[in-house]
Amino acid sequence: MLRSSPFGKRVGADAGSAVAEFALIAVPLCLVFAAAMAYCLNVYVDSTLRFEAIAAARFAALADVSASEATARAAAKCSALPAVFASRCSATWQAGESVAVSEFSYQPLGFLALQPKRVIINASAPLEIAK
Repeated sequence: MLRSSPFGKRVGADAGSAVAEFALIAVPLCLVFAAAMAYCLNVYVDSTLRFEAIAAARFAALADVSASEATARAAAKCSALPAVFASRCSATWQAGESVAVSEFSYQPLGFLALQPKRVIINASAPLEIAK
């Protein structure tokens, strides 16, 4: 038997439809939200590592910096990232040229079956003096 609510709507026949509609909408909405968060995190990590690669190359190009100091600074930047990104960072001098080169690479987060390729970021800066 259907009865009327104080607001004029009929109650009884579709009493559980709101729960079913929520269940049908919540799953795709959660998937879209998770994909958006993974994308935003990948953009943040990429822009941060690009900035740090340029900074590491500039640091390695300084006259009073040794190879071990430059590599240690680059590695310190990579160690700050979570292990899920599998990041690798190095800073060296280009043989035969007066250029300091830093190479940062990481594996972006994939979502579901999508696994993007490893990203490699190279940056260079001219040396202050030949080393």
